[in-house]
Amino acid sequence: MKQNKNNLTSFHDWLDSELQDPEFCLVYLRTAANVDDDMFITALNDIIRTHGGFDNLQKNIAIDASTIEAVVSGVDRIDREALMQILRGVDIISETTEEVLLKKPA
Repeated sequence: MKQNKNNLTSFHDWLDSELQDPEFCLVYLRTAANVDDDMFITALNDIIRTHGGFDNLQKNIAIDASTIEAVVSGVDRIDREALMQILRGVDIISETTEEVLLKKPA
């Protein structure tokens, strides 16, 4: 059993390390979005967690805490502008790179 826990810890360490790269974050989000809404919310939460958490996010964007919580818990559907604000708030994208995220894969 200890072996499995170490493997899981290693995976989480690897994921946290990879999520420091904005390009990886975008690929991670797009891949998750192609799976289902729950996977997208999980990916978004992972990104927020590795970029300072919710407290840091709330300091950096103009969305109130209850809206953020509703979005990342999957209660509310996330709209484009809220998603872009969240990603800018954790320094994943800038306004000039938004279109890369939103562009449909070929």
